[in-house]
Amino acid sequence: MAITAGAQPAPPAGAGDYAAATGGPARAESTAGALVVCAGGVAPADCELNRERVRRALRQLRLDGGFGGNWWRYVVVDEAGWRQTLRQFGVERHVPAFTALPVRTTYLNLALLSTDGRVDEALQPFGDRAVILERVLAHEAGHVLCRTHRESLAENAGARLRYGSGRSLNCR
Repeated sequence: MAITAGAQPAPPAGAGDYAAATGGPARAESTAGALVVCAGGVAPADCELNRERVRRALRQLRLDGGFGGNWWRYVVVDEAGWRQTLRQFGVERHVPAFTALPVRTTYLNLALLSTDGRVDEALQPFGDRAVILERVLAHEAGHVLCRTHRESLAENAGARLRYGSGRSLNCR
């Protein structure tokens, strides 16, 4: 899901900027154009593990360098923070991730990255747990690359990224 209205993009925030904006500490690491940030409710050990999962999925999709040399931010949000973030952006409760195009940020529900064996019913429609993160990141990248809020265009572009034909995206 993409948010297209709002403020103009700001420069990429580091952990301190995100902490100031959310009122809580955050941990961040930049990966050649992609800044992966954990919101304050994510424990430090979990943050490290989850940042690596996001970076690995971005590398699989060949998106670890950002989008066309432009920076992009990924924010991993814990369950309590997720509900608040969804409300702030006016996003439906059932989505596992969404992209705010104006601020060049993709928000990821921590449940996407969980490996504790719990079944999150909200994530079941999005497919097999083993590939869900890659699928969701590809879909959100579809919003960015096609500059669209249309779910069908983002899903088609995401599929092309996942299956290796991302260099010839058709965003119509």
